[in-house]
Amino acid sequence: MIYNDMVALLESASRSIFVEPELYFNEGQDQYRNREDVLEYNQFGMWVLPITSIDRLASNGGSSTKTWNINLIIYKQTSIDALQAEVRQIVHDAEAIGELYYHHLNDIDYIVLGDVTQTPAYKQFDGSFSGVSLSFSITVADTYEYCPV
Repeated sequence: MIYNDMVALLESASRSIFVEPELYFNEGQDQYRNREDVLEYNQFGMWVLPITSIDRLASNGGSSTKTWNINLIIYKQTSIDALQAEVRQIVHDAEAIGELYYHHLNDIDYIVLGDVTQTPAYKQFDGSFSGVSLSFSITVADTYEYCPV
């Protein structure tokens, strides 16, 4: 599995739970998300930050694996002067979306989902976005065909 395949898997998993316009999906550097104006005011977004991976090569005929380290943000825009109750509700809803999302990922046969860390974010991203960040790993069998040396 290569980088684009992993992003496609993450997007597909989000689409099997929510469809646009309910949840906007994208990936890339965080500074690009901060400049996005495609997110509707009352819409949640899921932004996947650049993904890193670790290859574990097998020896003596064992199976090789690849572990992807995923960091993503589930967020919604609020007004700068939003009341604390409104912001808490957004964080609560983003947390629920995150739990639904990673439980769905956990049901996919060919991946092993690692521990998931959720961190609430109150009026963080540009001061007008609230939600949660998720960090987790996904391990898959490495099916790349290596050329014999």
